[in-house]
Amino acid sequence: MGSNCFFARGLSGTADIYMSTRDQTSGLWSDPVRVDAVNTTFNEQQPALSWDRETLLFASNRAGGLGGLDLYVSTRTKLHGR
Repeated sequence: MGSNCFFARGLSGTADIYMSTRDQTSGLWSDPVRVDAVNTTFNEQQPALSWDRETLLFASNRAGGLGGLDLYVSTRTKLHGR
């Protein structure tokens, strides 16, 4: 099982969340890719991954929130049949 690194990058208040993975065999990190499942045209930032790697929490100023940056949760299907 490898490792995941989530981070936000962007300019002028419109950051997006990216992910890079590391293979335990080589120890090298992959080129970052945008996490399109959570990114919008608004500002997404401060990603945090749960211990089981199935829940991503992040802040965004997307429409429908309470104002400013709101906290959002994204979940994915179980990993490795757990």
